[in-house]
Amino acid sequence: MFITQAELEDAEELQYVISEILEQYHTEEILTLILQEWPEGSLVVRHGHNIEGFLMGNRLENNTARVFAFGVSDRFRSMGFGTKMLKMFLDRCRMNAIFKVVLEVKVQNIRTQRLYRRFGFMKQGLLEDFYNDGSNAFSYIKFL
Repeated sequence: MFITQAELEDAEELQYVISEILEQYHTEEILTLILQEWPEGSLVVRHGHNIEGFLMGNRLENNTARVFAFGVSDRFRSMGFGTKMLKMFLDRCRMNAIFKVVLEVKVQNIRTQRLYRRFGFMKQGLLEDFYNDGSNAFSYIKFL
C-alpha cells in the first residue's frame, strides 16, 4: 500500500469510493474538475489497483485551500494513512504558497475532528443541514 497523487483517470473510482466511505455523492465531472485544477492537491491510498483512501483538495482565492473530501476505507483505518495524507497535503499547500486551509466535518465524526485538532485546525462554527443526508457539519480552519 502506498500514497500517491491522484490521476485524472481515478475520477470514476473516486466517485464510487467517496460515496462508499463518506456516503456523499459527487459527480464524476466535479471530481475531474478538482483533479484538473490542482492536481497536487489530491492524494490516494492505493492497495494494488484499488483506491482505499483519498484526500481531495481544491484551491480557493486568497491563498486558501479547501479539503473537499477525505477518508480511508474501514479496513485500513488506524494504520496512519489519514495522518500521512493530511501531512502530505499540508506540505503541498505550503509549497504552493497557500497560507490557510479550510474544511468541513460531520458533527458526529469525532475521530476525524481529533485528527484535525492534532494538526492545529481550529473549529470555526456549525453548518446546519450541510450534507446530502441533512446532517450538520463543523467548519475548521488552519493557518500555515
